Amino acid sequence: MKLTRPFIAFAGLSAFSGLAQAQIAFQAPSNYPLVTQRPDWVEVGDFDGVNGPDLAVTVGGPQGVNGPEYVQVFNNLGNGQFLAGQQVLMGVNVGVAAAVAGDFDGDGDQDLAVSLKDSNTVSILTNTGGTLTPGIAIAVGGSEPRHMNAADLDGDGDLDLVTSNRESSNLSVLINSGGTFALSGTVTVGIEPRYLALGDLNGDGIQDIAVAAHDSRRVDVVFGNGAGGFGPITSYPVSLNNKPSGLMAADLDGDGDLDLAATSDENDAGFIMVMLNQGGTFTSSFFFNGGINPGAIVGRDFDLDGDTDLAVADEDSNVLATHANPGNGVFAGAGTTIPIGLHPSHLVAADLDGNGSPDLATVTRDSNQLTVVLNASSSAPIGASYCGPAVPNSTGLPGLMSATGSALALDNDLTLSASQLPPGAFAFFLAGQVQGFTPNLAGMQGTFCLAVPFARINSSLTLIGSGGTMSHALDLTAIPLTPSVAVLAGETWRFQCWYRDVNPNPTANLTDGWVLTFQ
Repeated sequence: MKLTRPFIAFAGLSAFSGLAQAQIAFQAPSNYPLVTQRPDWVEVGDFDGVNGPDLAVTVGGPQGVNGPEYVQVFNNLGNGQFLAGQQVLMGVNVGVAAAVAGDFDGDGDQDLAVSLKDSNTVSILTNTGGTLTPGIAIAVGGSEPRHMNAADLDGDGDLDLVTSNRESSNLSVLINSGGTFALSGTVTVGIEPRYLALGDLNGDGIQDIAVAAHDSRRVDVVFGNGAGGFGPITSYPVSLNNKPSGLMAADLDGDGDLDLAATSDENDAGFIMVMLNQGGTFTSSFFFNGGINPGAIVGRDFDLDGDTDLAVADEDSNVLATHANPGNGVFAGAGTTIPIGLHPSHLVAADLDGNGSPDLATVTRDSNQLTVVLNASSSAPIGASYCGPAVPNSTGLPGLMSATGSALALDNDLTLSASQLPPGAFAFFLAGQVQGFTPNLAGMQGTFCLAVPFARINSSLTLIGSGGTMSHALDLTAIPLTPSVAVLAGETWRFQCWYRDVNPNPTANLTDGWVLTFQ
C-alpha cells in the first residue's frame, strides 16, 4: 500500500554574489508503511537486479520495548514507485542502525552491511538471487555503532567498512578479505561521533575519513595510509561552537577535490557548515538553512545545472530542505522545504525513476514510514540507447548514457551525460559515426559500441561526481577527430562513456551506447 499527499516545492532565485540559482522542484511525497516502528536508516541498492535501484530500511520497534527488528526491502517497479518486499529478521533487541549497500563478496550483486548498535556488531547480508541472508556478526571493538560507510581502504579492490561508535567515541575499521570481514583496528576521535564521510581528501589517491564529532563540537579528519591504517587527527571547530551531526563529502566549488558539509542539530538552530578543500586543509563558512536541528545531509545535482546541491533532513521541523549551489560552493538562504512525516532520521539521493535526475528517500522515525520524493526535473533525453544493457560496474548497476539539448546541429546545444557510475573514478566520453560491437576490448569489462574513426571528447580525464554522474557540453562545431569536424544536419552520431572501476580488481568499463540523428 502507498499513501500519498500532494506537494510541489520550488526554489526561487537568489542574487547572492550576483549568481542566479537554477530551480529545484519535487513532486508530491509518496509514503510507504513499515513492518514495525521507529525506522532508523534507508539505503539504496539494486538488490533484485531489475527495474533500477531498490531501497532497504532498518526498522526496530517501540522505544523501550523488546521485540523483533528487521531490514525491510522495497523493490522498485522501474518508475520510482515501490513494492514492499523481503523482511529480513535481524534479531530481538539488537539495535538495527546504519545500512550500507555494496558488492562485498565480489559476485556482482548488491549485498547489505547493517550495524547493530546494541550488540556492537556488523552483520553482512549476502545477496543470493535477490534474497538477503544475514551472516556471521562481526564485533566492531567499540560501543554503539550507529553510523557506517564503505570504501576500499587498503587498495585491494574490495569494499571495506568503517563504523562510528557513539558511546566509545572511536571509529572501527573492518577490512574485507574476499567477502570476510575482520576488525583491523580502531581510531580514537572526538566525543560521540555521528555521520562519517569517506573519500580522498588530500589528493594522494588514498581513502581518508571525516567524522562529525558531536559533543566535541568539531569535525575530525584522519588521512589513510593506503593499507587500512589512519594517521593523526586534524580537527576543525564547528561554527558558533555548535554540535555537528550530519556530514557528507562532494566537490562543492567545482575545483576537482572533495569538500565537506556538516549540519548542526543543537539549540533548535538550523545551519550548515561548508568546508572547502584547499589541498587537504579546509576553510569553513556557514549558512542558516531555515530548519530546526538538521541531521542527515546529501549532495547531488538536483537542478541539473552541473554542480552539487545539498539536501538535508530537518529532524525537528519535519521537512526535507534543498539548497541550490550557485556554482562556487557558497550557499545562502533557507532554500526549498518539503513537508514530510515526523522526525526524518536518514536521507539518501539516487535516480529512482530513471529520468536522469536525483530523487530523495527518507524514513520518518515517529511516523513509521518510508518516504520517497521524486524530482520534478528531467533531463528529457534526445536520441536513443543501443548496444545495451551495459555490464554492471562496482555499484551493481550498469552505466547509462544519455544526451539532452537540441537535435538541431546549428543550435550547437548538446550535453552528454552518464549515470550509475562509480563515484570518484575517472572517465571520458567518446564520439563517432560508425557503430561497433566489441566485447571486452583490451581486457575491459563491457562492450565497445563504436568503431574507427572515433574521438575522445574530453581530452583530460574527468572525475565522476559523488552521485555517480558526469556530463559534458559538446561543441558540435569541432568534434576532435583528426582533423576536427563539425556535425551536419542529417548525420547520425554515436556516443559512449569510458570509465575506470574496481570490480573487484582495477579495470575499465563502458556505458551503453547512445545514438542521435541531427537535423
